[in-house]
Amino acid sequence: MNLWRINLKPANRTGYDSREYCLENKIVGIGWPLDDITESVTSETYEIAGKLKYQLNAARGWSKAWNAIHYTMQINDLVWTRTTKGIYFLGRVVSEWRYDFSSDAINHDIANIRECEWIEIGLVDKVPGRVIRAFMLSSTLQRVGGNDTMTYSQQLYNDLSNTTFYQPDLSSEKDIFSLLSPDDCEDVVGLFLQIKHGYLMIPSSCKRDTVGYEYEFIHKSTAEKAVAQVKSGDNFSINRDDYTDIEAKVFLFATNQIYLGQEVNNIICLESEELKEFMTEYYDVLPYKVKFWMAK
Repeated sequence: MNLWRINLKPANRTGYDSREYCLENKIVGIGWPLDDITESVTSETYEIAGKLKYQLNAARGWSKAWNAIHYTMQINDLVWTRTTKGIYFLGRVVSEWRYDFSSDAINHDIANIRECEWIEIGLVDKVPGRVIRAFMLSSTLQRVGGNDTMTYSQQLYNDLSNTTFYQPDLSSEKDIFSLLSPDDCEDVVGLFLQIKHGYLMIPSSCKRDTVGYEYEFIHKSTAEKAVAQVKSGDNFSINRDDYTDIEAKVFLFATNQIYLGQEVNNIICLESEELKEFMTEYYDVLPYKVKFWMAK
């Protein structure tokens, strides 16, 4: 089984929105139509004609998208997409490929299609980090990796469709931080420092390409500056010595709890147990994705 994200971009023709067209008609698809087709064609016929038409000017983009939607995509695969307003949808593929020669399909630039049962997810707070980052890539149709992302997507589809269609691995024996994505762990630490320690996050610092830390804070009472760094995974430790030159309080959190280097007064290593206590105490204000894993 595969997990996908698709960039449904507006068609070149004014007044046609490919996103709304796919969602309203319960399909997922790509463009690259053929000329003067007025009847159904087989995949073999389309592929031969597609190579001739798109070989010179769009061979790489066409062949990658064609191979994905025809050869790699399978029935029951899950697909993420989003609208121009930032509303995310998760769909289940329910048919094989077919070519749509209708004027609506051509005008919307959605000719190679599969039927898809879409469910509205909502805003970005319910979307896995790997999926969000996958939308930054330019390709039309892209597979999304990560067992945790697949598990989350399967269970989310089950929950919102009121079915048990998928059987994801939701073992309760795993530590909560092994289930959370790196983005989720960063969210927990950020909320913890703001709620329990009185630090206010500086929003613009989250967007910077800072090698040493994830984000910056300022204390709401003392105006003390602080930064935080989070490392997720069993193989990622944090060395205190890498942060001694930072003129601010430094909060470090490694999910494997391995901290190296010399202890320094302004460098605080957070313990997983205190974060777990915080997550239990302030469960209601946690992001949906964190609460999802805590409830399993």
